[in-house]
Amino acid sequence: MKNIFQTKFMLTAITAFAFTGLSAQEVAEPCYGFEILDFEQGPQTNGNDVSDDRSNPEVALGVPAGDNSAGSFFSLGVGGFIEIGFDGIVLDGPGNDLQVVETSFSGNDCGLNDDEFADIELSSDGINYVFYGTICRNEEIDIALTGLEFITAIRITNSESNTTTDGYDLDGVVALNGCEDFPVEQPGCFGSNALVYEPGTGNIAAVRTDPTQSLGAPERDNSNGALNFVSLGFGGTLIIGLDESGIALPDVNDLEVVETTWNNKTCQNYEERADVYVSQQVVTDPSEIDDAQFVYVGQSCTNGASFDVYEETGFTYFNLVKIVDASPVVGNRDGYDVDGIVALNGCQPQMSTIPGECYASEIFEYVEGTQLNGNALPADRTNPEKALGEPARAEVNEFVTLGYGGSVTFGFDGIVPNLAGDDIEVVETSFGNPIGCDTYPEYADIYVSMDGVNYLFAKTVCKSDGFVDISDAGPLPFVTHVKIVNNDELSTTGDSYDLDGVVALHNCNEEGTIQEGVIVGTPGNNQGGISLDIYPNPSTGPINVELVTDKEEFLTLEVLDMSGRTVKAMFSQVANAGQVYRLDFNGSNLPNGMYITKLASDSEISIKKVMIAR
Repeated sequence: MKNIFQTKFMLTAITAFAFTGLSAQEVAEPCYGFEILDFEQGPQTNGNDVSDDRSNPEVALGVPAGDNSAGSFFSLGVGGFIEIGFDGIVLDGPGNDLQVVETSFSGNDCGLNDDEFADIELSSDGINYVFYGTICRNEEIDIALTGLEFITAIRITNSESNTTTDGYDLDGVVALNGCEDFPVEQPGCFGSNALVYEPGTGNIAAVRTDPTQSLGAPERDNSNGALNFVSLGFGGTLIIGLDESGIALPDVNDLEVVETTWNNKTCQNYEERADVYVSQQVVTDPSEIDDAQFVYVGQSCTNGASFDVYEETGFTYFNLVKIVDASPVVGNRDGYDVDGIVALNGCQPQMSTIPGECYASEIFEYVEGTQLNGNALPADRTNPEKALGEPARAEVNEFVTLGYGGSVTFGFDGIVPNLAGDDIEVVETSFGNPIGCDTYPEYADIYVSMDGVNYLFAKTVCKSDGFVDISDAGPLPFVTHVKIVNNDELSTTGDSYDLDGVVALHNCNEEGTIQEGVIVGTPGNNQGGISLDIYPNPSTGPINVELVTDKEEFLTLEVLDMSGRTVKAMFSQVANAGQVYRLDFNGSNLPNGMYITKLASDSEISIKKVMIAR
């Protein structure tokens, strides 16, 4: 059964919901567990399977039987758990808000020798759970003790202190003050500024030429007469800006372009198309827009479309959306009609890729090679510190020569982000020799790393082409180290590759070098901040993750393999200040080895390694 609480719609809509006007006291009837989101039944204490008449989780939904009858409950078993969602929002009202109903044939009162215990966690989105405490048999729960304003789901885990044969027996869950409907709110954030509107040709009515009608939350009203859109005309262009940066995440759609076509006609019978582009530029004046910085994400047809910006561009955020009409020219029509844009995963404080001054800043290793004839390199060419900082970019002796068999490994003073296009420039010096690599061949192989331990090959560069896209090494979100190794096969000059310096083209996102378990942020911002804890470590697979921040801010938590691929995106939402979020990650199906947990805000990153070993 699909977990409706884990959709982007619910996560963003509920997070943005304002609770004014809702009161649990106004609800007359209780509501009950509605949907099994996830479960895992453990064995009995003797290792045997729990009997079939205690193994149907669906009996824990709806109104609890309350009579301890056989077949009316679900036994969790040793190590077992169940996650149950409600058909609405359970608000934190006065007093207790939930009752967990347990079945024990000896009665409902705790204090007997066959007591059964369960660990309770509550969730506002069905994804991220907050620990409440341990209950005994039937027990009521006050949501306020978790700091949550509302919940949509509960996780019930058999307690390790249980000694009964098949663990906690769950009859059902009751929301004592009832459930409110999910708020009818659109997800995400929306366009705020129509920077450019250049209408094309066609039969465009004057009332359809106001580009501000594409701003704010889309009306999504396709009824005849609704004037809530702007028409592009054939070949027309609209560029919309966001007040904050739209968030782009792996494996989900990040941007929706909403189009208006009356009577909900389809692309097949009423074709209106537009090409969609995004950019990371931050501009307020349309004259400052650089059209070359837009990247194509796809085409929308009648009634709009959604796009995976991260997949198409590698961007982790976007600030501008350009929509260019590509409709077939048909008489009496006016091209693509834009109702609005939606950053589906919400927005964060505005980010920018304006280049800055970030260069290789630390030498981790220098392996001195030899000249082509086997002799030692000249002493004035073997100081790797000459390649630190801003490259000289002049025909002067401010470089380090690798030599044949040589290499040098650098660290940056921060994180080098993997954005669209090239991310790193490796600058070489050749003292006025011909620029062409074929006439003066000096080549080097470039490797990049997120941790200074595991390196991935990115590209072979030559003296006149030193630009490197981190993505060529794999889906790494960032790197902190670069290794430059002389290519002994392609280089044929006397002393091989001469390195002038290394540049992070998009600047470095954070100050300070990344170390395991160290929070990285701007100077003076390393007290408090975000914190990440993982245990057990090493692990056979199951891992507990705890995160906390000292201020309300948007956090993401990912598990990465050492090639930078996202194994699992575990957290992506605004976190409350001081609240400990406890998450579970099951790596039982992963190969043995080292993995990275990465917790990030807009200004800090905390990284820890975890070993899976069985």
